[in-house]
Amino acid sequence: MAAAASLRCSPPEPSPEVWEREPDYYVQHAVLGHVHRPDARRSTAVPEHPSGQVVFRTEARGFRADADVVVPKPPGTWRLLVLGDSHVDGVVDNSESLSAALAPRLMVAARSAGFDGQVEVVNGGTGHWGPAQYGAAPGVWAELEADACLVVIYEGNDYLDALAAEERAGLRMLRRSEDHFDRLYSAQQVVGEHVSQQLNQDLVFATDATAAEDALGLTLAALAQAQASCPLSVVVLPTAGSVDPLTDAQSAHVGDHLGLSPQARLSGRALSRRLLTALEATGTPAVDAWPTMYAARHGLPGVDGVKTAPTRMFWAADQHLSVAGHSALAQAVDQALGPHWWPLQPSAGLP
Repeated sequence: MAAAASLRCSPPEPSPEVWEREPDYYVQHAVLGHVHRPDARRSTAVPEHPSGQVVFRTEARGFRADADVVVPKPPGTWRLLVLGDSHVDGVVDNSESLSAALAPRLMVAARSAGFDGQVEVVNGGTGHWGPAQYGAAPGVWAELEADACLVVIYEGNDYLDALAAEERAGLRMLRRSEDHFDRLYSAQQVVGEHVSQQLNQDLVFATDATAAEDALGLTLAALAQAQASCPLSVVVLPTAGSVDPLTDAQSAHVGDHLGLSPQARLSGRALSRRLLTALEATGTPAVDAWPTMYAARHGLPGVDGVKTAPTRMFWAADQHLSVAGHSALAQAVDQALGPHWWPLQPSAGLP
């Protein structure tokens, strides 16, 4: 195991803001910190993708879509706004995202409920976002006239992001060991993006006994803020590590260099269970996508009893959702949350 290290409470050295690092894709926003640049186009090599690359394309308002989102909302349209981080933004083409996979499923449910209007799903996912942005976005984007909002909580780093937002604002200082980032760098040489997608959060929560509790409170407060602006549902997205565990060699390396036991590497899972319990108590529709995604990854029968061939839910290189992962997540959302949206409860502007 790694030797015990002294602690420090100072924030990490500030790095350039995301809109400075990636000006082709992000712009600064007064309330949300940053949003997508309107009419952006970026092609990125993704060797695991069937085409070998992914095209990131935004429309005139900066949403990930090939056609402009119409505002005011057209009459007879039911619109769902999906919020999340880079997993929802998607390291996939627009037509392969959670939002795109969910739209036809909801259309089927709408027709079964007797609604013959249009169903739209707007992808509001934005890389480098966290709960603070999820809470504010429905109010900022009120002109979308969303009939419902879906927040995707990524349990690998969203809870830490809730604290990091306060740290950047000077409202708190997280406790980290003096060699925190050196240890993460060492682990990254073997386990890659598991570090940024999960293990950094695990290490902070293992070091700071109160951090996880505060993170849960901040996340619930952000969801309550979103609920005040838009009827809310929540889905918890598991980490790649909980769906497709590390190899024995990788696990041993993490234990040696980060001092994290297998249980400590489930900090996000533990918080997600508590989050779902709290949401259930408030009557907020919520679902854990882990069972659906674990079954799809390992070729096990899903909730519908159907067994499929094992399929990777996350790209191995960067640990973001794969095309199959977006589809499985859409399936979990549709099966668990669809009944809460239908029969349709249209906004006042619909006939």
